Amino acid sequence: MRGTWNGDVNLLDGTFEDLREDYDRRRALADASPSTELANEFKKDIAFLNNKLQETVKTYQKKFGTESTSKATLKELNWEIVEIVDLLEKARDFLDTYNKDISEEVHNGLNGDLKSYIRDLFMKRRERATHVLVFMVSEERRARKPYAQPVLYIPYRGMTTAHIRRLANLIKIEMDKLNMKYAGEWY
Repeated sequence: MRGTWNGDVNLLDGTFEDLREDYDRRRALADASPSTELANEFKKDIAFLNNKLQETVKTYQKKFGTESTSKATLKELNWEIVEIVDLLEKARDFLDTYNKDISEEVHNGLNGDLKSYIRDLFMKRRERATHVLVFMVSEERRARKPYAQPVLYIPYRGMTTAHIRRLANLIKIEMDKLNMKYAGEWY
């Protein structure tokens, strides 16, 4: 579905929503008149991409030194490095362009490239989930209804016990609001 982000880590701590708001703000900046705010954003992007490049190169070197690493994994990491380097070049080019006084006409001509760059950049900033944690509620003994209802699902990559406790407590609070009883141990 267009405009919807699916498959991202979302631990209900607000970081996913902040990232989406930042993306929407950047897209709005691309549509607005040229400003120094865009140049400042490109400086932040360059710093982020440099860090991402260093991390990816370290991972590649670590995997390259291991005999058990598949060629597909190495190829994927190599393409990741190429994509980051390409985004770095684009960010530097945009920074050079927007550091100068550019006209509205030039800005409008770059709009398509700028939006494409922002989309690609945020693809690198997003964190893909590898697992889904599902919280389910059922009748205590399941005598009447032999099934459980899912009440919350969380896409995640890695999660600590503290996160699980916090999420379980959120469900417990909502159950209390609905005067539902809960059985078993709660964290």
